Amino acid sequence: VAAPRVLSVSDEAATASSAPPSSAPVPPASAPAPPASAPLTTMVTMKWSAAKETTFPSQVALGWDWAFYKLYNFSNFEDAQTYMRSKPVPYVAYNGKKYVVDHHHTLVALELSGWDVDVTLEEIRHFDDDSELKDEVFWGIMEGKGWSFLWDAEYRRVPHTDLPKTFELTSFRNDVYRSLGGFCRLHGLLKRGKALEERLFFEFQWGYFFYLHRKTDSNPLWPSAQLARGFDRMMSMIEETDESEYIGDGLRSHNVATMIELSREVLQPAYLVLIQYLKPLCANYDLLDEAQRKASVLGLRKIFGRDTLPGKVTVDPQVFDIMWAKDIEGGRLLKEMAKEAKGEKNGDKGDKGEKKSDKEDDKEKEGKKKKEEEDKKGDRKRMEEEDKLRM
Repeated sequence: VAAPRVLSVSDEAATASSAPPSSAPVPPASAPAPPASAPLTTMVTMKWSAAKETTFPSQVALGWDWAFYKLYNFSNFEDAQTYMRSKPVPYVAYNGKKYVVDHHHTLVALELSGWDVDVTLEEIRHFDDDSELKDEVFWGIMEGKGWSFLWDAEYRRVPHTDLPKTFELTSFRNDVYRSLGGFCRLHGLLKRGKALEERLFFEFQWGYFFYLHRKTDSNPLWPSAQLARGFDRMMSMIEETDESEYIGDGLRSHNVATMIELSREVLQPAYLVLIQYLKPLCANYDLLDEAQRKASVLGLRKIFGRDTLPGKVTVDPQVFDIMWAKDIEGGRLLKEMAKEAKGEKNGDKGDKGEKKSDKEDDKEKEGKKKKEEEDKKGDRKRMEEEDKLRM
């Protein structure tokens, strides 16, 4: 298979393409530079109504609520045009189509707004010259570069044929956890790093972490069952609101102004409450060592190609006046999680010491309880004797 032609681009998601793949021949240092007139990038500007005819998504899901948040930039035609001038859309050319590799939420918000503004498309990789390239190989390259997302709501891989054919909101699966990752970054709970590998699918990866910690009140990273249940209730409320307001006639009945108001007055306050629930959960993750972090996000490597979450948590565990920080750090439950990640079963030799200590703790508790009962019996007997003397 011939090596694809590499083109330069300023977009953050496209800079990964600046290095040739391992199969590409590397020219010697003495190779002559290309003529000054040779184009190093391909950019074209056209109306969105024309661009979307040959431009297609490369991910099956996005956060509907994050797309609605972005509608702030499209409140009128002038604002929409100004915003899109600052957002060249990077794409990969293959089989006569342009597959967008970034700004999906922006394009969905633009489509929602209805404004037909100029959009600049920037080609970062061109595969059309290689007619022998198979679809499976192409999409393998796209996923390997972090340019495609092909996973369903249960994080099972889906075929590339399931990709949306348009940038209409409801053609994408609604990933509320992706929206939550975006709002956590917007409001300062999470911070992205500067390196490209820290930025690609940043919000999707943290969304996967939140997904893993849903509908459970026994995970050791939750400091209390009440917090976990509160998180689940808020997530259910947001999902129900999305379903009732965004699908079918509910979506078509809104204009840009009412959609922005719905986001500002209903959905964003709900996400702010969710962030308060998540602060201690994220702070607990930040306390873990590397092995424990891997255990808390099992499956991350399979989906995103890394073992731990990108970026950093900005909340300080010291602000929470509770004891969970010491309990989590080096706790027995987290050690069990790490062993499970390595494929070890409960009952291995490494667990015997811990099980033994648990039994000893139970015996000690039983002894204390028995002593308390005996003390109570003695107190009752003395009180009865004193009553007899008074009589």
